[in-house]
Amino acid sequence: MTLSARPLIALTLATVALLPPPACADEIRAVWVTRWDYTTPTEVETILDNIAAHGFNTVLFQVRGNGTTFYPSALEPWAWELTGSNPSTLGTDPGWDPLALAVSHGHSLGLEIHAYMNTYPGWRGTTPPPTGISPEQLWNAHPEWFCVDSDLNPMALRSDYVVLSPGIPDVQAYLADIYEEVVSNWDVDGVHFDYVRYYGSDYSWDPVSLARFAAEYPGATPETHPSEWEQWRRDQVTALVASVEAETHASEPACQVSAATWSSYSSGSTTYGQDSWGWLAAGQLDVSHPMIYTSTNSTHWTRTEQHVTNAADRFVSAGIGLHLFPSDAARLATQIQNTRDLGAHGCTVFAYSSLFPGHTPGATAAALAAGPFLYPDNPPPMLWLTMSGDDDNTGPRLFNVRTDPSPPGPGVPFDVLVEATDVSGIFDDATGPGGQGMFVRWALDADPAGGTAVQMSHQSGDTFVTDAPITLGGMGTIHLQITGFDNDIDTGTADRASRETAIFSFETGETPIYVFDAVIGPSMTLPQYAVMDPQGMIWVCDWSGGAVRVFDSDGTPAAFDPITQGLDGSGSPVNAVYASGVGCGPDGTVYVTIDNDYDAPLCAGILLFDSATGTPLTGIDLPYRPGDCDLDRDGNLCVVEKVNERWHHLSPPGVFSTDTAFGPGTAGHINRGIACSDGGAVVYIADQTNDAVHVWNRTSTSPPVYVQGSDLTSTSGDSGGVDVDAHGWVFAGNEGNNSVLLFSEAGALQQEIQGGSPVLASPRGVAHTPSSDFIFIAPLSAGQVQRWVRTSPFPVPAGLVFMGTD
Repeated sequence: MTLSARPLIALTLATVALLPPPACADEIRAVWVTRWDYTTPTEVETILDNIAAHGFNTVLFQVRGNGTTFYPSALEPWAWELTGSNPSTLGTDPGWDPLALAVSHGHSLGLEIHAYMNTYPGWRGTTPPPTGISPEQLWNAHPEWFCVDSDLNPMALRSDYVVLSPGIPDVQAYLADIYEEVVSNWDVDGVHFDYVRYYGSDYSWDPVSLARFAAEYPGATPETHPSEWEQWRRDQVTALVASVEAETHASEPACQVSAATWSSYSSGSTTYGQDSWGWLAAGQLDVSHPMIYTSTNSTHWTRTEQHVTNAADRFVSAGIGLHLFPSDAARLATQIQNTRDLGAHGCTVFAYSSLFPGHTPGATAAALAAGPFLYPDNPPPMLWLTMSGDDDNTGPRLFNVRTDPSPPGPGVPFDVLVEATDVSGIFDDATGPGGQGMFVRWALDADPAGGTAVQMSHQSGDTFVTDAPITLGGMGTIHLQITGFDNDIDTGTADRASRETAIFSFETGETPIYVFDAVIGPSMTLPQYAVMDPQGMIWVCDWSGGAVRVFDSDGTPAAFDPITQGLDGSGSPVNAVYASGVGCGPDGTVYVTIDNDYDAPLCAGILLFDSATGTPLTGIDLPYRPGDCDLDRDGNLCVVEKVNERWHHLSPPGVFSTDTAFGPGTAGHINRGIACSDGGAVVYIADQTNDAVHVWNRTSTSPPVYVQGSDLTSTSGDSGGVDVDAHGWVFAGNEGNNSVLLFSEAGALQQEIQGGSPVLASPRGVAHTPSSDFIFIAPLSAGQVQRWVRTSPFPVPAGLVFMGTD
C-alpha cells in the first residue's frame, strides 16, 4: 500500500491492546573518562554523579595508561599520577582503589563501568621510570619488548608514548594476563582496548618480529613482500584481541569486550594493523567505538555509516570528538542524531572533561540532558553473550526514522516511517507469538515508554510505515521509539531477537505548508530542474537520459515528449544531452541549457522551444559551460556558469548585458542552480562548492548591477537547485539532507519539505503551478517527479499573474 492510497483514519487507543508492553530502551550512551580526570575518591564519585545526571549509561573509565595501573595489580606498578606530580612516586600505593570505587559507585547509579586500558603503550615522557620498585616498570624490566623502526632503531623516550611490539609472543601473553587480572578481580561490565594497534607503518622491525615473519614467509622481508608484511602485522594485533576475548568470555560470559577503533577503517587496517571490522565479524569484539573525531558533520555521517554497515551482527557506538568543539551543543546534537538516523547502537563522547570542565557541568552538558538525552535509555542487550550458539541475535537494524509530513503539525495526520534490515528478515505480524511485530510508541512532551503504541507494517523495500496515521492535538515535541523483531525461527520463537531505537524527538511546527501527494510522469535516469509553462506542462531535464521530458500535472506526456534535439545558434541540430537547467519566459519560450554537447569540446549553449508545440527555435551559443537558467517577468535571462564563479544577465535573451563574479576563485567550483525574483530585483545561486544559497540584490537597472548579500541558507552536503515562485517564495534544494527548504520572500524558513513515498532523495529543482497550490520536485536519484500539495495558506498578492519563473 502507498501512503497516498491509504485512508487517513484517526488513531484509536484500541490499537494499544494489540501490542506488547514497551521494551527496554536501546542505546549505548558512553563517555570516555581519562586517567587525567581524577586523583581522589571524591573526584571519582563526582565524575560518575555528573555522568549519571546527564543521561549517560556507560562509562569507559581509564585505569591503565602506559604500563602503570589505577588499581592494585600484581603485574604492574601503581600510576604515579595518583600520588605525585612526577614519576618519582611511581609504584606508591595511594591507599584507595579507583577501579573498585568506580564499579561500586557507578553500579549504584545504574551505570555500566568498563575498564578502559591503553594496550600497547609501555611508558610516556622523556624521563625514564625509576628502578627498584615492585613490580618493575616495563621500560626497565623488558626493554627488548619495545618497537623498533624500519631503520632498526629502537624507540627512544619521547614526550609521546613508547610502545610494545605486537609481534613479540611474550608481549601478547603479558598483555592478555593484564586484561585477565582485571576481569577476574573486579566486577566490571566490560574491558575496553585503546591503542590496540601499531604505533605506525614504520614500526616494528624488532628482531623477534622479523624472525617470525621470515619463518612464516621464507626468504621474505618487509621490503620485498610489503603486502604479506602488512597482513602479518594485522594478524599480530588480532591475535591479542582474540585471546583477550576468549579468556574474558570463558571466565565472565557477560563481560563485554570493546575497543576504541580508528575512524578510517582503511587507514587503521593498513597503517596501524587494526582490523576492527574483521574483529566484529569474527565475534572478537562485542562493541566497536570508532573514534570519529571531526567537527564536520558530513564527515561524521559518512564514517559512522561505514562502520555501522560493517558491524557484522555486533554493535557500533560511534565516537564523537567533543574536545574539538566543546561549546557547540548544536554540533554535538547533530552528530548524536547521525548515529540514530544511521541505526548505530549508540554514541561515545570524548571526553568527560569537555562536558564537565573542572567537574562542573557546562552549557553543552545541560543542552545534552535537556535535548538528545532527555529521557533515559539503557544499553542494548548483547544476546550473543547469553544465547550460546545463536546465529542472529542483535535484532533488526532500525534507521532513518522520520515523519511524513515533516515536521508534524497539529490537526494534520502524519505517518512514522523507518528503514529496517535483518539477515533473517523482519517480523511484522502483530498476531504472531507473543504479539511481536514492528510498532512505534509515541507521546507528546513526555517519555514515549508510557505513551501510545501504533502497529507498523511493511510498505516497500526496507521501509515500514504506521498502519494508521497519528494526529496531534496541539503543539510541542513528539517523542517516539520504534521496536522491531527479526524473523529468525531456525531454533524456535525463543531465538527471535528484538531491537528498540533510541528516542527520536521532533518539534511540531505549524500545519505544514506542503505535504506529499503522488509521483507522476515518466521514470527518468537523472531528473533535475523543472519548470511549468503557460499551458500547465512541466518540463524536466533528464540529464543522462539525453532528453527533456514534458508532461502535465497528472503525469500525462505531451504529444511531443520526449524532446531529444534542438537547434544551436546557427540553426543546426543539437542533441539534447546533458540538459543542465530549464526556464520559461513570459512569452512561453522554454530555455534549456546544454552543458557540453555541441559536438565540439567545451562548446555549450541554450536550446529554445515553443512551449505550446515543442518546436525547436534557434538557440543561443555560449562561450562557457552553463548551469541552470531563469527569466524574470520582463524576459531578462539569468544564467550561471557551472564550473566558474560567475553568472550572467542577458537582456534581452541572447544579448549580453552584464556578468558578475563571485567566490574566491577556487578550482573545481560547481554551481547548481540560479533563480530570479519575478521583477528581477533578486537573484539566487545554489553554490555546491560552498554548500550555500547566495543572494544577489540589484542596485541599479541601466546597466543592471547586483551586489551580493548574506547567504539565504547553508545546506547539508550538496546544494541542489534553487527556484522562486511568483510570490517570491524560495525553494532551495538540500541534497545532503534529502529535503527542500522553503523560505518566505523575507528569507524566513517556513518548512523543510522531506519524506514522501518513495522518500524524497537528492532534490534538484522545483516547478510550481501559477498559484503554487502544487509543486513538483525533481529528484536527482533515478525515478519520477514528486507532486506535493499545499495544505495551508501563505500570503498571495492581489492580482497575481503567472510569470513563468522556474
